[in-house]
This record gives sequence, C-alpha cells and structure tokens, in this order.
Amino acid sequence: MVGIVQELYSALLSEDNISYEDLDVSYRRDRLSRLKVFLVFDDVETFSELEHLLLGDLLNTFNLFALGSRIIVTTRNRRVLENARANIYYVEGLHSHESLQLFGIHAFRQYLPPDDWMRLSAVAISYCKGSPLAIKVLGGTLYCRDKSYWESFLCELRKIPKPEIHDVLRRSYDELGIVEKRLFLDTACFLHRQRKNLVMKYFSIGYQCANYVLEDLIGKSLLIRVSSEDYENIEVHDLLREMAWNIVNEESELANRSRLNNADDIRKILTIRKVKTEGISLNLFKANEMYLEATTFEGMTSLRFLCFVYFSEEHGIRKVHLPSGGLDMLPDSLRWLLWDGFPSKSLPSRFSPENLVLLAIRHSPFIERCWEVQVCWKH
Repeated sequence: MVGIVQELYSALLSEDNISYEDLDVSYRRDRLSRLKVFLVFDDVETFSELEHLLLGDLLNTFNLFALGSRIIVTTRNRRVLENARANIYYVEGLHSHESLQLFGIHAFRQYLPPDDWMRLSAVAISYCKGSPLAIKVLGGTLYCRDKSYWESFLCELRKIPKPEIHDVLRRSYDELGIVEKRLFLDTACFLHRQRKNLVMKYFSIGYQCANYVLEDLIGKSLLIRVSSEDYENIEVHDLLREMAWNIVNEESELANRSRLNNADDIRKILTIRKVKTEGISLNLFKANEMYLEATTFEGMTSLRFLCFVYFSEEHGIRKVHLPSGGLDMLPDSLRWLLWDGFPSKSLPSRFSPENLVLLAIRHSPFIERCWEVQVCWKH
C-alpha cells in the first residue's frame, strides 16, 4: 500500500519518490488542492486502505483535491463505501446481449459471435450468469478452438469449473472469519432463495451475532438480498454456490464432510453410525431407491439440516424406504426437516422438535401425526 501511495502522488505532483511523510508538507498539500483529478481505486478491500490512499482525508476529499475532482472506488465490501459516506452504485450482472458482446470480443475477437457459433456461445454465457470475469475467462479459453472442443469443454464445465474464476471468488471466502464461513456455506449449500426471516431463525440457534454476520456477507457481495413487497429472500450467485460445494468437497474423509448433496455420498454416509455431517440435501428425482434402517440417524448429533426433496413434478414415486416401525430417532439438533414422500405414519418418538425452524412433510400419504399435539404440513 505504501508503494502505491508513493507512486500515485509522485505522478500527481510530478516528483520522484515522494514518501508518505513528504505529503504532509503544506506546500504539497496546497498543490494537491489545486489539482482537478479523476481517480479510480479498483478492488479496495477495507476502509483503512481507502483512508490511506486519500492521505487520511477520506471525509474531506473536497479539501484534498480541487473542486470538480472525481474519485471512483470499486469494492466487494459495501461497508467501505458506507463508512466513506460515498454515493453507492450497484453493478448488476450483464444482460444476455451485453454478455454475448463481451464473449464475442474474447472468444472470436469480434463484436458478436458468428451466427453458426451462436448456440454454443449461448450455452457458455448461461454458465457465467452475467459475470464479466467468467465471460472473459471462458472466452479466452475457447478462442481459436474448434466446435468439437467447445462441445466437450462445455459439457464438462460444471463438473470441472475454471480455476481462474474460482480463485478470484475464493479470495473473498478465505478472508472471512470462522463464523462467517460457516454461515456462508450453509446459506450457499442449503438456504439459497429462502426467506430472510427463516434464514435468521435457522442461524439464531447458536449464533447470537447471526444478523450482523448475514448483513456483513451481503455487504461483501457474497449473499444477495432480494426484496419484494411482502418479504425478503436471501440468494447466492450460482458461481458462488459452485465454489461453496467445491470447498465442502475438499474436506477430508466422507464421514467428516460437513455438507452433502451427492446421492452416492449420502447413501454411504447413511450406513455409518458416527459422522460429523451437519447437513444433507438430496434431490430425490435424481436418486436411486434407498432403504434406511430404524437406527440410521443414531450418532448424527451434528445434523442440523435434512432435506429429501423432489425438484420435479413426479412426487408420487417414493425413493426413501423405512422399516415398518419407522425410525427410532432423529437428532434433536435438527433445525430444518423437509421430507417429500415421508414413508411412515409419524416422526419417531425419540425426537425433540424444539430447535426446528421449518418442518415440511409433503406428498406423504402415510403420515398421520408428527407427535401428539401437532400435525404436519401434508399435501
């Protein structure tokens, strides 16, 4: 940072090797105050960085430079701009036509992809979800490649994401504290597009600072608040969700993996008695049939999220089977229980629902009661 400041103000004042201390000299400050400047500070991470760049006069920049000067700051942390009392402008993702233009420049070195490459180009930019970084990286990767390469590359793209994209996104995650990382991963892996009040309730058990952390993650552009007249949703960009699952899948042994959504991994984990899994989310539509034991969830004392759900209209097909007597128990740590096609008459008697934020037993013709006093949501 010292080097950047020295280089910047040496250029502005046309002097060589000005030190930070030299800039406190009154005649230099007087010269700066007569300069009309246009400055762009890109990717500023903290308020102190910005303050250092502006010589400690962050709240008095109208005195540091001449009237009419403009200073633009780009950052992934909204709090930097709020603390600077700056006018904030949000950069939205590129629209489809803008995405095609940017992709054409990097993949074909022309304004738009050729007509006979338009279909494949549309597939590529659909992955990028309006992210200029992703579009530029993919375009550069596919430049001068033939169509067979494009077909193969795009087929595998979601399985093997480009490291250049994820390395940039990962930097934002790596800078988070322990609690921020846990809340981000839970939201990205499990709570995407859920209502904010539900997300808050989910995290409030065990995290008194949940509201502050969520707002901080939103300020750092890792989470998105989407508002309507009636409610607010918390969303996560698709590329960040991909990154979150990549981070989780880097965890060591399967039994110690914190979050699971792969059908084969879930099938294996449900045969192990003592695991550290905190969340399971299974798309039943893509899964093969599973036969669980009554004691399947014994020892899963860390399990907070359990979701067996159909992301399709074929609700009538039961994929998860239980013994005739049902489950012996469910972990009392559960906060989120959503089970489409629940194959038993009731939830186990050895289950305390006091931590539940959401309970949804849907499309389940067998269910008669959850426990003595409360009936499930039943379709």
